[in-house]
Amino acid sequence: RRGMSRTSLSRRLPLVMAGVAAIAVLIAALVAWPLITSAADTTARSTLSRTADLTAELLSRGPRGGGFGRAEALLAPQQVTAYLVSPLSQVDPPMTSADVALVTRGAEVSDKRTSLSGSSYIEGRPVSEDVGVLLVQPAAVARDVSSPALTRLLLALLLGLTVAAVVGYWLARRITRPLAQAAAAANAMTSGHRDVRIDPEGPSEVADIGIALNRLSEALN
Repeated sequence: RRGMSRTSLSRRLPLVMAGVAAIAVLIAALVAWPLITSAADTTARSTLSRTADLTAELLSRGPRGGGFGRAEALLAPQQVTAYLVSPLSQVDPPMTSADVALVTRGAEVSDKRTSLSGSSYIEGRPVSEDVGVLLVQPAAVARDVSSPALTRLLLALLLGLTVAAVVGYWLARRITRPLAQAAAAANAMTSGHRDVRIDPEGPSEVADIGIALNRLSEALN
């Protein structure tokens, strides 16, 4: 319809490509985030498991009291709480008396549990007869592990979005510039000019328009 406001293709195309890139970035982030958090969870649990092994070994080699105090000091910076338990020991949630029974009977404990204070990792190892050690670490520490990876992911996605926007703008100019030249040539011929020629450029479909206009101009002369 005449008088209808129209947005030029040179403006639409970069916006469309930027929108597509933004959707792709969002989908990539939604897919990558669970993978990152899952990897962080696995890494945190594996690290605590190795820490429990080393702690049990340390306690089994030295005096029980002194060795445990040293272990507590080493574990504190990692937000790990250690419990040296015997069959009658009482523990705080999320640990249970069943955990105490397992490690004091020579079995291992490895679990992730949720309590009122949040999710926690639990690792338990036997130390000697009727003695075991239980380690508890808040699951929130996994965020510290995933933060660098998440930052790198966001930077990569932002870079991808920027490149997509720049390439979209370049493609829009490459496509719309010869179209604008073709429109100007057609308007010139409509005004009576018969010696109009343009340089066909751009994608083959767009260049064909320029070639057709040049042929039309030759035919009119």
